[in-house]
Amino acid sequence: MITKIENKMNKIRFTDRLEELVCKKACDLQSALLLLSQNSNKKNKLLAKTATNLYSSLKRGNSFSLALKTCPYIEFDEVYISFITFAERCGQLGKTLTFLKARGLREKENADKLIEA
Repeated sequence: MITKIENKMNKIRFTDRLEELVCKKACDLQSALLLLSQNSNKKNKLLAKTATNLYSSLKRGNSFSLALKTCPYIEFDEVYISFITFAERCGQLGKTLTFLKARGLREKENADKLIEA
C-alpha cells in the first residue's frame, strides 16, 4: 500500500519526467508516455506502469484527464485533473505540466518546512 507522501512524490516524479519530454524534448503526449513506459529502471518501475496504463487508455480513445482519473498506480487529485482538463481544452499541455511540476515542488517544500518546525 502506497502512503499519501509516497503518492505525492510519485506524482511529482511522473509530472517532472512527462514535462521534460513534452516541453524540453518536444514529444507529443503519446510518444512521451510510450518512452516513459519503456523505462525499466527499478526506481522508476511505478512510473513505467503508470505511463503504460495511461498510454493504453489514450490508445483506446480516452482523454488524458479520464486516463488520469482511472489510473490505478498513482492517485491524481481533482485539482491536478482539472488543470489537465483545462489544458486539453486550450491546447496548453506543456505550460500546464510546467505549472503542475512547480506546484508539486512548492507543496513538497512547504511540507518539508512544516516537518522541520
